[in-house]
Amino acid sequence: LPAEPSERDALIGRLGSLLMQPDMPEEALTLMQRLAAEQPDSAAAQLALARLALSREALSVARDAVEQALVLRPDWVTARLLRVDVLLMQEQSALALAAYRGLMEDDVSSSEIMTNAAMLAMQAGDLRYARQLLRELKEQPGQADQANFWLGQLAEQGAVWTEALRYYRNVRGSLQGEARLRVAWVLARLERFDEAYEELSAVLSAHSELAANAWRSEGEMLRMQDKPGAALQVFNAGLLAHPDDLNLRYSRALVLVMLAAIEPAIEALEEILAVDPNNSAALNALGYTLVDQTDRIDEGAAMIQRAYEAAPEDPAIIDSMGWAAFRQGEFERALSYLEKAHALASDDPEISAHLGEVLWVLGHRAKAREIWESVLSAHPDHPV
Repeated sequence: LPAEPSERDALIGRLGSLLMQPDMPEEALTLMQRLAAEQPDSAAAQLALARLALSREALSVARDAVEQALVLRPDWVTARLLRVDVLLMQEQSALALAAYRGLMEDDVSSSEIMTNAAMLAMQAGDLRYARQLLRELKEQPGQADQANFWLGQLAEQGAVWTEALRYYRNVRGSLQGEARLRVAWVLARLERFDEAYEELSAVLSAHSELAANAWRSEGEMLRMQDKPGAALQVFNAGLLAHPDDLNLRYSRALVLVMLAAIEPAIEALEEILAVDPNNSAALNALGYTLVDQTDRIDEGAAMIQRAYEAAPEDPAIIDSMGWAAFRQGEFERALSYLEKAHALASDDPEISAHLGEVLWVLGHRAKAREIWESVLSAHPDHPV
């Protein structure tokens, strides 16, 4: 390595890029760690190590290295941005958002930074900050459509339906089709179904790449209105045009369950899993159907377990874990899962029904009645 620091750092940066090539052996990371240790005053060596470690998903190594690079060069924007990437890979979204805030407070900004920060703020529930960022983004050249789309998402998240419609209807360009799908869903939330179907028809005619989504949306809206027979007809029509669309096939299978066509539903879900064996939604749906509607309880429970391992925080899957345990006679284990599911989705009628049933069997009948009465007042027509 050259003795002169700028030449040395430039060469270390090129070496780091070379070691990130996909055909490099595992020892590349060890080599870069040794190099960084032997050049303790080189921020470039630490950054190269952090990049390589991140590409190898050695996240603790990446985190330590990028922090050391920032000790050596506290204002290095490249390292600060890499720190955000590491935090996101570590699922430290709150710290990543704070890092984005720090960059923007130091006048380091771009449309990408503002968009990413706004998405993180939305996920964290900081809707005020997300709205502020998106409104600023909207004023930047070429960013109005993206900003309007995400402002629509923000308004939808807050159930401010008229505002969501206004933002979505101002979206043009490549996002217009997606925005019109969202318009349809907002109209459905407002129970303006005829207008929603008109939007979906427009998507079908003008945005062929979204046609399968439009078919599925129409079927789901019919399902919302407790019209499973009409929904099945829509899904069948959609699948004639898009036979390989797994989302359409999944939605059709759920409608078959609603229609008590259990064997056709099981067959449809098994066909999805033959194509996509690790599809957690299909695993959960098939497992739950087997547990709830057949005597294949242990087989269904095993499928739900696979879905749970893939998505352990999904309240619908946690509910299925609890219901499987209940059907297997393991009431205390069922209660543990169902209480967790209810804490995550207390307004879900089916989860509340299941939790009440387990409480009832365990002798906690006043608590069961309290949960059932509460959910019935909010969802008086829910069949479960």
